[in-house]
Amino acid sequence: MELGIHAIEIVSPNGSAYYKESVAIDKNYSFELMMDQLCDKAGLQAECYMDDDTDIYIYDTLTFKGNRNGEYTRYYRYNELLEIEDIDNDLILERIKLIQDWFAENTDETTGRFQYEYYPSSDNYSESTNDTRMTASLWAAAELGGFLNDDTLNEETNNMLDYFLDRAVCKDNYCYIASSDGDKPKIAHNAFIIMVLLNKPDYPNRDAWVTKLSEGILSRQKSNGEFYTHFNTENISGEEYYPGEAMLALMMIYEETEEEKYLTAVEKAFPFYQQYWRDDKNTAMIPWHTQAYTLLYEQTEDSKLKDFIFEMNDWLINNHQIESSPYYDEVGGFHKTNTPKTVSTTTYLEGINDAYQLALDTNDNEHIAMYRESIENGTRFLLLAQYTKKNSFYLDDPERAIGGFRTSLIDNSQRIDCQQHGARTLMKEYENDFWK
Repeated sequence: MELGIHAIEIVSPNGSAYYKESVAIDKNYSFELMMDQLCDKAGLQAECYMDDDTDIYIYDTLTFKGNRNGEYTRYYRYNELLEIEDIDNDLILERIKLIQDWFAENTDETTGRFQYEYYPSSDNYSESTNDTRMTASLWAAAELGGFLNDDTLNEETNNMLDYFLDRAVCKDNYCYIASSDGDKPKIAHNAFIIMVLLNKPDYPNRDAWVTKLSEGILSRQKSNGEFYTHFNTENISGEEYYPGEAMLALMMIYEETEEEKYLTAVEKAFPFYQQYWRDDKNTAMIPWHTQAYTLLYEQTEDSKLKDFIFEMNDWLINNHQIESSPYYDEVGGFHKTNTPKTVSTTTYLEGINDAYQLALDTNDNEHIAMYRESIENGTRFLLLAQYTKKNSFYLDDPERAIGGFRTSLIDNSQRIDCQQHGARTLMKEYENDFWK
């Protein structure tokens, strides 16, 4: 049984009930919650569908919208299906602008900062937060302003930058950003605030902040190239994420300043993390390290970097991207083994876009073809997971949801990191004329 595709009916000696396929999408039900609600509708006890004397019937469905002229549009999980040939640069730009609108619409009026997670079906926000995802999303929002040449989010991004820099702790020649949740401060927070500042040349004391936060990252590098992932402790966690984010920031600083210490730090780290990944292959490291090493390759043209970027992304696509499915809208999503998630797909496509551009620059036709197919299918999946005016009609407050990416095709919660990675993925594709 596939949520949003199949209608379902339960029949027992004591009652029966059915749901159309649209109920799971409309109400944002998980399978378990939908079945419990269906039992309640039939006047039965929760989990009645587990009883031996309950029969379950599943029906194929066809959902469409028509008019008096006999014209109709088919809906698939309340989406209009999108073909790869329907995607062009104009559509990508339109969707990027919608993401900016989502950030503006989902700003806390009291704090002036972005909301962490929005639940369209209940029209409310999560009370939780996450500093790493918030600083990363601040970076994406700052980049959106420059990309679109639009200051719509300027006040919000400045407010958030003030908020995080007000928490900076400075020691000697370096600074770090204290965590709001009591956790040990992460090098990732320094990295993302640096990348925000690189988009804001007029921010007060911008150059000094960039230098001190960068020195904070450099201070955490060990002699073997590895980074301690937090400040004030030598415990290491989140190694799949934080060092790659830190190295990306260092390479961006090097591009602006040409100070060798930043380039040297990333060169020193590369052999350690190359072996780390080969010893324990994981998906999380790939997009961040791909982006950092692509910038490093542009400076050094070291073939070991290129080969490792291709090695990681080949493994990622071959093992984790959905290439075929009985449900057409899942093709292109990550991961194969469970419901494909939008945040995974947006994140991995960031790196695959860089790998694709590297393949173009080095005339590697095999990888050009492989990565192009991956990006085409992945982007189509993402655009189906984004709310627009056409697929948000069943929500109580569609304006808040439009432009945001849902967690998956069947879970419409909108966490801020989905928007961050989605924005950066689509901006890369537009800037690279991928859909031209």
